[in-house]
Amino acid sequence: MSLSEALAAVVRALRQSSNMTQDDLTLIGRSQRNRVERGKANATMETISKIAEMLHVDSALIILLANSLQSGEPADVALQRISTKLDSLKREGALERIIYEPEPRTGRPVARDAQKALERAASESAVTAE
Repeated sequence: MSLSEALAAVVRALRQSSNMTQDDLTLIGRSQRNRVERGKANATMETISKIAEMLHVDSALIILLANSLQSGEPADVALQRISTKLDSLKREGALERIIYEPEPRTGRPVARDAQKALERAASESAVTAE
């Protein structure tokens, strides 16, 4: 089973357990709803987030359930594994970097070699200007 098919099964099950029809999922278009529920769409994070909002669940739950279904790992086991990894990321300080990271940079980062070349050129330019 592909991840798209697993996502389809999860979305269908959650929708049906909420006594909703596909037409109740109004934040995404009809064609997209059909494609997601047939496992024919590679849903974006935005689409999953909108589906989760309409189903009144967290998008992380939808992703966890779809991954669990695809891998055959029970959801509670996957949740425990993720919790353990989250604790590890906290200890390593990774969560702090994620939460407090400044706004994303725009453009491509300057490679170290390019940065050194720019600094050398600037210093050489300063020397010849004297």
